[in-house]
Amino acid sequence: MIKKRNKLDPEPLIMFKTLVNSKSELIREQASLLLRKSFFQNILGFSPSVATIQAERVFEEIKKQPSLNKVNNFLYQIVSKSKKRPSLKKWTQLKAERDFRILKRWLTGKTVLEITLGQDYLGLKIKSRLKKSIISVDISDIRSLWSRYSMKFDTILINGDLHHIDNLRKFFKKLITLAKNRLIMFEPRIFLKNNKFSFSKKEWVNLNIFSEWVLAIIRFKNQIDRLDYKLIDYDELKKIFFDLHLRIVYEKYITFIPKEVIVHHRWLFVLDK
Repeated sequence: MIKKRNKLDPEPLIMFKTLVNSKSELIREQASLLLRKSFFQNILGFSPSVATIQAERVFEEIKKQPSLNKVNNFLYQIVSKSKKRPSLKKWTQLKAERDFRILKRWLTGKTVLEITLGQDYLGLKIKSRLKKSIISVDISDIRSLWSRYSMKFDTILINGDLHHIDNLRKFFKKLITLAKNRLIMFEPRIFLKNNKFSFSKKEWVNLNIFSEWVLAIIRFKNQIDRLDYKLIDYDELKKIFFDLHLRIVYEKYITFIPKEVIVHHRWLFVLDK
């Protein structure tokens, strides 16, 4: 059920070259906005003029380099010059605090099952501040979930990791057997066919992979061995909800990056059985 992630190979660099050499001005501008505003200005604290210059330098490196590792090193040299670059721990804690403020009104009952990835700062906040009984399961261990727990949970929370699941219909069909009523999901990898620029799914994938690559360099320095290619189709996801009789109680498009950037925002779905 877990999607096998693609190992890092020359393909991501080919994707990036496609972006920066695109005949579409909109595609090139979206890639530039991701670098300039989302990452260099918002996260690293560079001034607009410095962010623009550095983004142009990265684009030139992508165009001329035959190796992604060389581009990685070049980008990390830029990242390392920022005095605002947060540590991975601080980054994760800030994200957890932000998510907690959004989610707390939707967490019903006393028991919560959280499906997450890596450090579980959000689960700790739910437990300590809301006095919930919470069980957190890493997405990599999802196969054991069905046999390990027979109880039903008041709320099940999928914390931004749905794009790691290969068969979504099968996953939700099993998951609802563990839910009393409420399911909540955060997901940043949702593709909209009717997006405002009419980008194709392939173009959307390229921009998402580009975004993940830059974010990985910022968060993990230069230690990248994998990038995830999976996107979730919005219409297909809504159909799964409908077919499984899951009612959408609340749905919101949540953004913490410039709104003119089309990718890497997150959807919040609150569902009831």
